[in-house]
Amino acid sequence: MTNEMANIMKNGKTKNWSQTYYSGLTKKQHKANNHWFKSAINVLAENGIIKVPELGKTFTVNGFNFTETV
Repeated sequence: MTNEMANIMKNGKTKNWSQTYYSGLTKKQHKANNHWFKSAINVLAENGIIKVPELGKTFTVNGFNFTETV
């Protein structure tokens, strides 16, 4: 696991996901992004993934960044 994902997933929390991947957002925008990510992770099947094309990243149900897409 990368250090950035270790910080995000500390104690199973996704609190700082937006702050890790997006700069220049307001607190309200980060809060909305973090809420979206946590909600998306919570409804994934065990082998599910979340693709975030604008970041070129894919995440597993555990929130671990495991692939960079091109």
